[in-house]
This record gives sequence, C-alpha cells and structure tokens, in this order.
Amino acid sequence: MDWPAAHFRVIVVADNCTDDTAAVATAAGATVIERHDPERRGKGYALEYAFRFCQAAASATAIVVVDADARRVAQPARSVRRQN
Repeated sequence: MDWPAAHFRVIVVADNCTDDTAAVATAAGATVIERHDPERRGKGYALEYAFRFCQAAASATAIVVVDADARRVAQPARSVRRQN
C-alpha cells in the first residue's frame, strides 16, 4: 500500500478460526485479535469485536475494512480520503 507505514497497521480478526489464520497473519506482521464465540458467529460479530478493539486502543482516525475474499483496491485509504 502506498501509504506511510508509520500511519497504518493491519489488524486481522481470527474469528472462530480453526486453521492457521492467526499464525500466518502474525508472521506477516499483522496485529491479530482472536475471537472465540460459537454462539455468535459471522462477519457482523467479528467487525463489532474489531471496532471495539480499535476504539479501546484509541489510535485510529479511520478504519478500512477489507474482507479476505475482497478484490484489491490499489489505494483504499486514498480513495476514501477523496470522497470526504
């Protein structure tokens, strides 16, 4: 991503994962938060968990959500910035 590395971080939500998602993401340098709740499954719960994590950290001025199966946008943060 063409954005200063000091101004963003990648957070991966390993939501009810039973595979190596957390280990692979950690090895790639991401901050990984793991959520285990078999009663509340799905993207909505995972996003809520991530947003609460970011809110508690109080370090984000913007959040860009990208799903694992999403198509890559060359400059997602710059695209959002232009729309405001």
